[in-house]
Amino acid sequence: MNHDKYFSEDELDRISNIKGKHYLDSTELDEDEIIVKEQDEIFLELSETVMSTMAFIDKITSVIKKELDLYDVLSDENQFKKAMQNQIKYVISCSKLKEELNETLKLIFKFSKKENYYWKDCSCEVYIYHYNIIKNEFLKSNSFANEIDFIKYEYERLLSENDSDSNITDFQFLGKDYFLYMNYRKYFSDENKQFFELEKSKKLSFLKNELGHLGFGLEPYTLGSSIKIKIIELESAKLEKLSLSNLPNFNVRQRYELYKKFGFKATIEKTDAPQMSKYKMTALIMGISPDNAKQLHNETYREISGKDFDEVNNYLDKQSVILK
Repeated sequence: MNHDKYFSEDELDRISNIKGKHYLDSTELDEDEIIVKEQDEIFLELSETVMSTMAFIDKITSVIKKELDLYDVLSDENQFKKAMQNQIKYVISCSKLKEELNETLKLIFKFSKKENYYWKDCSCEVYIYHYNIIKNEFLKSNSFANEIDFIKYEYERLLSENDSDSNITDFQFLGKDYFLYMNYRKYFSDENKQFFELEKSKKLSFLKNELGHLGFGLEPYTLGSSIKIKIIELESAKLEKLSLSNLPNFNVRQRYELYKKFGFKATIEKTDAPQMSKYKMTALIMGISPDNAKQLHNETYREISGKDFDEVNNYLDKQSVILK
C-alpha cells in the first residue's frame, strides 16, 4: 500500500522528524518579542498554531482508521508487517503532536495571564479583570436583566462547558477570542484537564462570592443533561437594613459627577430661569453652598482626580447601574 498518498512531502517529513514541543522550541516568546509584536498578532499566531496542529492530528487519526480497515484484505505477511510499522509510526507521531498541542496551550495560558488577555480558558485573574466588561455588555444586550441574572448565566455557562465545547456561549463582544469555537479540549492531557478545571473552579468561586455580595446564594441542580442553578436569598440579606453606612463617603466633586451622569445638570440648564436660580437649585439638590454650585457649573471648581473618577464608576458597576 502507498502510504505517501495521504500526506504531502512536508507532512511526511514532519511525521518522520517530529520531536514534540516543535512549536515551543522554535518560537518561545520573550520580553522583546512581546514589545515588538502587538498582543493581538501574537494571540492570532498562537491560535493558528493550535488549529494547524489539531488539523494534523485529525488527519493522522483518519489515516490510522483507514489503514485499519484495509488490514483484513492483506494476505501477504510482509505487507501486513510493513503496514503495522507505518501504523506505529503514525501513532507515535500523533502522540507527540498532542504533547506539542498541550504545551502550546499552556504557553497561551502563560502569555494571556501575563498580558491580561482574555480567551475562554484564561486564568481566573484575567477573567476577573474583564468581568465588568462582560457583565455590562450582557446587560446592554438583555435590557430586562440584572447582575444576578448575569451571574446565574455565567455560572451555568461555566458548569456546562465540556470537552466538545458544544455549550460555549457567544462572547463576540470581546472580539478577540480566536479560540472560542476550537474543539481543542478533547486533546487535553490529564495534567491539562486538572489544570484548566482548577482555573474554572476559581471562576465559579468568584461568581459565587459576587452573588453573595448581593445577598444571594445558589443551589446547583440537573435538568436533563444540563446543570442549572437556583438562586436563593441569604438570611443575612433578609435581615439587612439600608442605612447611611451602606453608602460611600463621596466628596463634592464625586457627587457632582453623579449629578451630571444622571442628567440633573442638563435638565436644570434647560429650564427657563435666571442662571443664579439654576445655581441655587443645584446647591439645594446636592446639599452644598450656591457658590460651590456656581463653581461646579462654570468648571472653576477643582477637577476630579482619576482615582475619584474610578471610584464613582466602580460604585455604579457594583450597583448594576447602566446609564443610557
